[in-house]
Amino acid sequence: MATVQYNNDTSGKCTVTPDTFTRFSQGTTITITASSGYHFTSANSPYLSWYATDGSTRTTNMVSGWFNRSLSADGKTITLVSNTNFSADITSLTCMQTTTNPIEPDTPSYPTLTLTKNMSNVTMSPDVSSITIDGTSHIITLTTNTGYEFSGVPKLTISDTDYNFSLSNGVYTLDVNNIGISSDVSGTITATATEIVVNPTVTITKNLTNVTMSPDVSSIELDGTSKIIALTANSGYEFDGTPYFIWDREMYYFEQSGTSYIYDLNDLIDENASITIYATATATAQTKDVTNSLTNCSVTPSFSSMVEGTSYNLTLNANQGFKFVTTPTLSMNNRDNVILDFTKVTDYQYTLSFTAESSYFNTNINAVLSGVAVEETPIVNKYGAIQVYKPSTSDMASLATKRYRQNGTVDGITYSDVDLGNYITQFKRVFFNVVTSAKQNILLGVHDTLINTDTVFNDDVTIDCGTVFIEGANGNELDTKIYKIKIVLPFYEVVELPSIYMNKTIHIVYQANVITGYADILINEVVSNTDLLIVKYRCKISQDLPYILDYDKLNGALSDMQLNTTPKIILQKNNTFIDKGYNTYKEDLISNEVGYFEVKDIVSMSVNATQKEKDLIENLLKSGVYL
Repeated sequence: MATVQYNNDTSGKCTVTPDTFTRFSQGTTITITASSGYHFTSANSPYLSWYATDGSTRTTNMVSGWFNRSLSADGKTITLVSNTNFSADITSLTCMQTTTNPIEPDTPSYPTLTLTKNMSNVTMSPDVSSITIDGTSHIITLTTNTGYEFSGVPKLTISDTDYNFSLSNGVYTLDVNNIGISSDVSGTITATATEIVVNPTVTITKNLTNVTMSPDVSSIELDGTSKIIALTANSGYEFDGTPYFIWDREMYYFEQSGTSYIYDLNDLIDENASITIYATATATAQTKDVTNSLTNCSVTPSFSSMVEGTSYNLTLNANQGFKFVTTPTLSMNNRDNVILDFTKVTDYQYTLSFTAESSYFNTNINAVLSGVAVEETPIVNKYGAIQVYKPSTSDMASLATKRYRQNGTVDGITYSDVDLGNYITQFKRVFFNVVTSAKQNILLGVHDTLINTDTVFNDDVTIDCGTVFIEGANGNELDTKIYKIKIVLPFYEVVELPSIYMNKTIHIVYQANVITGYADILINEVVSNTDLLIVKYRCKISQDLPYILDYDKLNGALSDMQLNTTPKIILQKNNTFIDKGYNTYKEDLISNEVGYFEVKDIVSMSVNATQKEKDLIENLLKSGVYL
């Protein structure tokens, strides 16, 4: 008995059934079956070779009459049927194959993808109509024709499922081996390309200072959609003027949008163009808060903060019934401790005009506005039953119609024929400003005229004419010898001041009274900021008027001497009047003058002098003196 052996050519590729034999006899059936993945190409291969006890070696292919051989249609099975009874037993048995018909591996079966192409202006590579899905990479590449660009993403559609191509380096690709095809299928490739439209381009040159542009590009393609350029000032800066750009020698301004400026180039340009953008931002002005430390007074306009470089005009007004006794101030609280003093207008009002300098902002401490008004003691009936009014022209017109009361009852009061003018003690025109208080109805005796007019707040009025330094040509004691000082005092006369006040400061004040209509003129020398009285004069500074309506026409114009300018100082040199020019100034040398001028009352006298003094005097006479 022998068991079937397999050599290298057949091992693992086929199986013999049965696998043991003693002796072949007629009718013995042998089956050779191909292993999985293999098939036979001939009924003669593989075959069996054996050794017998009689020393012979035989094969199933030696004599065709010994075995009937057949191959199945699928090439998987060879059937051998013995036609002979063999006389010797088998000692060894081997399965072998021929060289001409070896056992071959099966040809694998792969699914096929059949393609339909729905493409416009697109080229496919490889340009095939079907692809065998054999497990290796099968990449389809789609490229647009020259002058075209893809419109949308190409896709492969299989049984209503879309597989999108992937974009890489301007082309679209798809590996169909990776989408899971396991059977024969049909698919459609859809890809469209449209003609490339060449859009105009705007080239941008930037001339920006402390400004950022968004998008920060050097050119913009105009494709019909919004192309907005936005300009923003850098942190800590603000725009200095409106940004603009120049195109074709024309200027176009940006539009403000919040804190930025914008311009949509698509609204203006439809061709290739070059523009230059100009925008400048400067450092933001500093600000400082202001603390209002005000008592019984208010500031106009409201002043709670200030901005660097801004000019301010502030007015402090005392509340009704209060007045200032100290000068209000604005303390900057900066490193230099700058304090600005207000300027007095009246006891009830102070003003301050200033520009906020950069140095005011070198600390973060609030500035302080300080002002204190104190309650004033009201003057009640200072002159007994007298009440002083300051009526307007329209008030006087109303008063004229109510002056005479006829018999009868008016407003609950019964009158006989009464001339209310009898209650007016004085009607004056005064030539200085009068401070008024709240309006009141004009009362004439017990009769209320119902004419609401200004009342005089205080009948005493101080008119400060200011100070002047009386300067001589020499600036020393010599000026007291050669000058006389004369002062033109409005409403009074020309008065003479002793020459000892040459090269000194004088202060002139009129202290007027509304009711009396007179003023005391005080001429003071200012010494260490203190007034020392030199001389006092008294003058009338008013005009009495009759109680009529049209008083201006009857009494003529105002006095030529009304106090509309400060007193005028005249220096008399050698008894000749010369206007030194405190209002109009002229300075010249005698040697420069043309013509003649008169010098009077020059006293000739001899003096004892040294040679040096003599030379000085002669030189002075030759070179002239200043006028």
